[in-house]
Amino acid sequence: MPACARRLLVTLTLVLVNCAAQAQPAPSPVCGADRVIFSINGVLTDAGGAQENSDLLEEQYLAAYPADRTTTRFKVLHNPSAKYVAGGTGAVLDFMEVLSQQTGLAYSRLIRMLAGLEPIAEPYNTIIGQALSNAAVTLYNPDAATLGKMLLRVNADINQGSKVLLVAHSQGNLWANSVIALVNNAAARAALAQIGVAVPDSRLEKSPVPHVTLTEVWVIRPIPFALGANVSNGYSVPEILSRTLGHNFVSAYLDSGKPSAMRVIQSVKNGFNGLTAVPDPSGQGPFTVTMTWGAQPDVDLHVFEPDGSHVFYQALTGSAGYLDVDDVTSYGPEHYYSDCSRILTGEYRVGVNYYRGSAPEVATVFIQAGTASFSKEISLSSARGGSGDASPILAARVVIQRNPTTNEIEAAIVP
Repeated sequence: MPACARRLLVTLTLVLVNCAAQAQPAPSPVCGADRVIFSINGVLTDAGGAQENSDLLEEQYLAAYPADRTTTRFKVLHNPSAKYVAGGTGAVLDFMEVLSQQTGLAYSRLIRMLAGLEPIAEPYNTIIGQALSNAAVTLYNPDAATLGKMLLRVNADINQGSKVLLVAHSQGNLWANSVIALVNNAAARAALAQIGVAVPDSRLEKSPVPHVTLTEVWVIRPIPFALGANVSNGYSVPEILSRTLGHNFVSAYLDSGKPSAMRVIQSVKNGFNGLTAVPDPSGQGPFTVTMTWGAQPDVDLHVFEPDGSHVFYQALTGSAGYLDVDDVTSYGPEHYYSDCSRILTGEYRVGVNYYRGSAPEVATVFIQAGTASFSKEISLSSARGGSGDASPILAARVVIQRNPTTNEIEAAIVP
């Protein structure tokens, strides 16, 4: 099978696994926070500025709702800026990126409409259409690596049982729209939404509350198709100029006591009301392994758990996880996952055994553990049958730990 065809097969397989896994009941997770709030910054913001945005949001939110202190965590999805490239002239790249992202989202929405996937709240019913929609979002994003990292971090919290809100400012809304467009699993989408601040796009992918855009902002309002202004802080012209033309997240939108700040904080509080935490990620969890291969009939996935349990086709349930998909008719997938109620800390070994076939084969193993991910292709020269069950070819070692403060799953993947 050509490499490009194999990559397409892996993509479609992951979508299929996401959709098919939703029907499987399992115990409730215990490893995530009740609620996670990710801040996503706009253009021309370095990592320190992105953290400042999150810190001020946390300060004002917890001042208004102190009882939420033990149930809510604040995190940052940093949208990196090109401002400091080439003596500052790289800032132009940020705005070119905005235009490209908007184009990709527009194509994605068109594909979803034509494929009958809209409205977004409905279950996705055309896998090919969804794959094409996802490709439009990714291919038109000049920084697909950052998008991938954002998606992994969001999924990691959802898969640990958290409700997740993306509080996005300016270009951050395009990142939030892209992340939500790429979340195919209906249960995961039910746990995820966004709060839009100074939105340059024509819509928000999934928002339970109205966006917040200042009437005094001189940056967003001139953008064609941007969502309209709906709140005023009553700024004078000098005040607008001192707040980055009324666009700055900290000095304008979170200006303490002003209408915009109160609306943002209230929107975050209300934004969780319509969300439903995944009672169990149903085949996903904080640690998952998916394997695909080519036309040969049977390649087997093996996972050795920290207590010595060996999960494979003869033992589908281990101490920590499950082999919930076992394929013996070519291509795969085979799929292992550990949910929050069963996961063990320690080292897992992921292996592959070429069980039955008449020609060389290539298996692709994809691992996600916490916020870490790993993909590897393994060449298989000839079938080994059952004799290879005890000593499969090692794909990776995965070390799982729990953060002692937050109880979140943290992981390291060693090839």
